[in-house]
Amino acid sequence: MNSQKAKKKAEMDLAAEKPLVEMPKSKIVFYFSIVWLLYFIDFVARFGVNPLYPLMQKELALSDPQVGLLGSVVLFGMAIFVLPLSYVADRWSRSKLVSLMALVWSACSIASGLARSFPMLLVARCGLGVGEASFAPTATSLITSWFKRSQWARVLGFFNSGASLGIFVGSVFSGYMAVTYGWRAALILMGIPGIILGLLALLIPDVKAQQKAQSGSEKEVKLSVGSAARVVAKNKSMLLIVLFYGLYNMAIISMIVWMPMYFTRVMEMDVPKAATLAGLTAILGVVGYPLGGYFSDLLVKKDLRFRMWLPSVMAIIVAFLFAAGFYMKNIPIIFAASFLCTFVNPSLNASSQELVPSWYRSVSLGVIIFGMQFIGMLGPYTIGVLSKNFGLLNAMVYMQIALIVCFLGFLYIGTIYRQDCQRAQEEEAAAKL
Repeated sequence: MNSQKAKKKAEMDLAAEKPLVEMPKSKIVFYFSIVWLLYFIDFVARFGVNPLYPLMQKELALSDPQVGLLGSVVLFGMAIFVLPLSYVADRWSRSKLVSLMALVWSACSIASGLARSFPMLLVARCGLGVGEASFAPTATSLITSWFKRSQWARVLGFFNSGASLGIFVGSVFSGYMAVTYGWRAALILMGIPGIILGLLALLIPDVKAQQKAQSGSEKEVKLSVGSAARVVAKNKSMLLIVLFYGLYNMAIISMIVWMPMYFTRVMEMDVPKAATLAGLTAILGVVGYPLGGYFSDLLVKKDLRFRMWLPSVMAIIVAFLFAAGFYMKNIPIIFAASFLCTFVNPSLNASSQELVPSWYRSVSLGVIIFGMQFIGMLGPYTIGVLSKNFGLLNAMVYMQIALIVCFLGFLYIGTIYRQDCQRAQEEEAAAKL
């Protein structure tokens, strides 16, 4: 009996080491480059607006809560549409959906620059969130189909580096563009590259068609909303990750959105300098995301529970560093916190691919991102309200309470994570018999 179990485990481990689809390395590099560049442009368009808030606030007479709402409404659009679009990705075509989403968010970035009132700007930013809603889960499911499981966290860490570079380039570009040409021109120009790359994404082949051609099998797992919901609902680890990743995102997104305003208002910097510093805090993720993914994969080889325990340790360290940095107005400490906070995402994103069979990977990360955005959208607006009542400095410090809660949450998930991953592997193996 023990030998049969050992043989079964060995077969499952071997299957997990094979990519879902096999292609020449040159093609993988080309397709990966397209989705990486799109993720980069995604974050240029999403966060390049942050340094523009002081100028927008002055021209449109916006209050702090209204500024916070402009950041939150993007996450609202993402939260509402991430699950339906992730389901469409698994049922339809992941590559075509990636292309469509890029075209939508790019058009809405241009519309943001043309908006003449707060309501028009609010609708345009919400539309941008809708366009970006399922890009990350859909792109992640494409990427994990091209690489072996033991490489996932590292590859996804490098993929996430596009987000950090996008925040940096978007912040610096928009800050200097706004001073020279105005904030409207900056938003319009940020929408153009996504249209070009969105059309280029149509060259990426469909994963399901490739998998069927390579396996020579006509057998296909039938997907339904009900089956997807059942897979998620019975997975305790995933449900808790949705909650605590959401809290984590609420805190980190709040820091990103309000960082330029913190530098201009609390530390009395001009807009270009504040934009550059805010961008530099983000670019640290170009190293932090891949490094976090590397450590995650390295630790998981020793014990799968480290997929959750690494984020737990990072959350508590980052909470105290951010609180100290903001309170002391110490830029090096703020930079240290901004660097270490990027260690968390590769582990949590990889977990979404480990906790479910391969045909639910887009839906799985979609569910997690739903929690990230639905809970996360409360962050920027909450900072705005706290800032109005207690001042921006105190608001930034108070938000770190969410990270302390995440430390405890991820610590607990680690104790049940291994069993839930094993269940997903067994379900996939059984479906292939």
